[in-house]
Amino acid sequence: TPMFNKPVVSVSAGGFHSLSVSNDGSVFAWGYNNFGQLGDGTNSNRFQPIQVNTNSTPMFNKFIVSVSAGDS
Repeated sequence: TPMFNKPVVSVSAGGFHSLSVSNDGSVFAWGYNNFGQLGDGTNSNRFQPIQVNTNSTPMFNKFIVSVSAGDS
């Protein structure tokens, strides 16, 4: 997975999922996804980090520096 080649600058753990941000602003998510909380457009659980699509509105052309994961 591409996350392992990028330094992580921010991590947040939710109830059953986690999020991280790399030093280039890429966001990664893993864990349970029954409510779409991983941001990959599916409800599939992911047990390895997947990159979140940040190229859509309202995150297009923004540099992400931190994340916060809630319960679900």
